Amino acid sequence: MSMLITKTMDYKLKKASYQRRIWTYRKRRESCKERQRLLTKKISQWENEVRRIESKQERLEKIVKAVNKYFDVDIMLRTNKGDYALARNIYYKLAIESKLQGKIVGEFIGRSKKIAGECRLNFQRSFKIIHKHKEAYHKFKKYYEN
Repeated sequence: MSMLITKTMDYKLKKASYQRRIWTYRKRRESCKERQRLLTKKISQWENEVRRIESKQERLEKIVKAVNKYFDVDIMLRTNKGDYALARNIYYKLAIESKLQGKIVGEFIGRSKKIAGECRLNFQRSFKIIHKHKEAYHKFKKYYEN
């Protein structure tokens, strides 16, 4: 008789330990699912950011190619000769007014992050004094839009 009691006690102990394990692993599974959802969300956000960056880079490349072709210069060169500076200022103005961040615009052609905004502002102010700059900008803008 005592043997029968010990066997049922063993089964009860085993049953309780299995139920504890089931409860524990279900909780672990839920937390893993939540972590997986969070990781999936992060990856999705990063993919969206990569697409935004690629889109901005494509727009900037298009503007740089158009400026270089129109003025027959390379605005990425480190020179401040007349045509180069004018072309670079037109690039800054057009890119920033296309709702691209000045930091990105400047760094794309190898300049500091502050230079694009400053140059665009100075170029905009020069329209009142140097009408040649204003004409060059508007001619280029017509060329670029067509």
